Amino acid sequence: SIRKTESAIKALNIVFWEFDCNTQMFKSYNEPINDYNENQLITLEDYYIHTHPDDLDKLRPGNTIMLQRLDKSYSLDVRIKTKYDKDWRFCSIIGIPFNKDEQSGLITQYIGFRRDNTEVIELNREVREYANKIRYILSSSGILSWDYNLNSKTINIYSGKETLESHL
Repeated sequence: SIRKTESAIKALNIVFWEFDCNTQMFKSYNEPINDYNENQLITLEDYYIHTHPDDLDKLRPGNTIMLQRLDKSYSLDVRIKTKYDKDWRFCSIIGIPFNKDEQSGLITQYIGFRRDNTEVIELNREVREYANKIRYILSSSGILSWDYNLNSKTINIYSGKETLESHL
């Protein structure tokens, strides 16, 4: 049902959008840029305003695909900040051709999703920092660490400077 879909979109923190190639306007659902009002259409310029200046060049190829009405999907990663955000949010955007004019063969509508990946990206950064600290501690203390790979039946021994592999 429509309510289940709307609830899933909100729970997953996903923005779902439709782009009309004729009007060059977005209808977006669960979108902070339009104050979560899907009846308030959004322009390409609205998205440019909310995209990090260093990421505008990443956003434009996807928009060019839609403006040229190409039968092509796209995926890109940009930082977005709305009035509801304190900091820039790391987002993945996917656009997919949805409707095609049978006579001209041109795409008339695209649909897509924008997913906020900020927490995952920050968690990965924290894990890398922690792993680097552990490597440094092990390296400077002379302690060796190891792991055993069940599939390859190998032991990897880490000395902090190099990795030794032994097959069993």
